Amino acid sequence: MSPETSKPAVPPKGAARAYARSSARPSISDLAVKYLPLVQKVVLRFKSYLPSQIEFDDLQSVALEAMMQCLQRYAEKPDIELQRILKHRTRGAILDELRKRDWASRGVRLKARNFEKAVQELEQELGRPAVEEEIRKKLELTRPEYHKLLGELRPVTFLDLDGEIDQGEGEGSNWYDRIDDPTQPTIQDTLQRRELSERLADHIEALPKIQKQVMTMYYFEEMRLAEIAQVFGLTESRICQIHTQTILSLRAFAMREEQTP
Repeated sequence: MSPETSKPAVPPKGAARAYARSSARPSISDLAVKYLPLVQKVVLRFKSYLPSQIEFDDLQSVALEAMMQCLQRYAEKPDIELQRILKHRTRGAILDELRKRDWASRGVRLKARNFEKAVQELEQELGRPAVEEEIRKKLELTRPEYHKLLGELRPVTFLDLDGEIDQGEGEGSNWYDRIDDPTQPTIQDTLQRRELSERLADHIEALPKIQKQVMTMYYFEEMRLAEIAQVFGLTESRICQIHTQTILSLRAFAMREEQTP
């Protein structure tokens, strides 16, 4: 046997490693099938907050497009990191779509500001988080009127950083203007954010039990509102009202703390 045929051709080591990686890496279509339930879960979390003029199927299409773009760019990321990126990018794409459609009117935002102002005043008087009955009486609303108001305010509990802060007459600013550049933090900024986070944590701890539980299930356990409703034996609409009131109350607290010298 000649030397030419006695030894099989061996590819360069670098080429062998590249081939091994490419053959072991799942395809984009495989990843799409794997992560589709994760993306669908993100979309479903918006379902209870959609105004009637926005079709749920439209948001699903936006989410799927965002997922495919994300997988094409980040397919080589580790599983845990890819999941985090997918959640973030999908939610961001949905919020962008909702912003384009102007889903919260100026009137709704005005009602939200009035709600938050009432909560601020009430909690300054009480020295603790206000409960539903106290807020309702402060606003001089019947229980059905109060629940109807919470239903109208649901959209504003999702905040888009690009969305304009309505500051009455004249030009507003957006939420980016209110957030310091994280690449250039000062010691004072860091301490202020830490202090606000600690006070906010204390405020959350003082919330009524059901509000704390709803927040924990929704934001930490990533349960949908319908699933939380089943746990408490309440309607999804009622859980949505509790969530909306809690978010608006927390925003009112944070705004009051920022204004305090």
